[in-house]
Amino acid sequence: MTMLALIIDDDPDRIEEIQFHLKNIGNWQVATSSYAESEQKLKDSRTLRVAFLGYCKDTQQFEQSIQVIKQRDADLPIVAVFDQKPDTESIAPFHELCCSIINRPLHPEQLQQTLTEVNTWRRRRRQTQPRRPLELFRSLSGSSEAVNGITKLIYRVAPTDATVLVTGPSGTGKEVVARKIHYFSARRDKPFV
Repeated sequence: MTMLALIIDDDPDRIEEIQFHLKNIGNWQVATSSYAESEQKLKDSRTLRVAFLGYCKDTQQFEQSIQVIKQRDADLPIVAVFDQKPDTESIAPFHELCCSIINRPLHPEQLQQTLTEVNTWRRRRRQTQPRRPLELFRSLSGSSEAVNGITKLIYRVAPTDATVLVTGPSGTGKEVVARKIHYFSARRDKPFV
């Protein structure tokens, strides 16, 4: 499976170096952008797996780009790329915003380790996010005359207190019908039995 990485940087040498290593590591498709064009690139790109940001002298622009990425997709891992090892104090604010910080010159092992960190970060984010409640069997698919007829019957019987017996061969959707009746009934908030 091909994965898409976006490199946002104004330094063509740094872009080329990151791009070279990503393409040699595995199935990475790479999109590049300057800082000025990055907002448009982010809007166009829905399948990003990671964003690499080359550190620019304009700290405000660097931070603003991180914020734009986070607004677009809070779960998109960001890797900050520095030309030299910065002092710990100057990069402290970026540790919370970026999932990893790497320094040039890049080495394949270093980048591979970073991508492993990115995957771990993504996995942790997915595990800690509240999951949407699972709502099973609420919709019948299709628009045939038979399905429309069943749907009308469901809407007719659901508001009543009548006992309904749903019959049919295995795999024909009896439970789907029963759950849909329950969903549209006054007992909707009570357990489905």
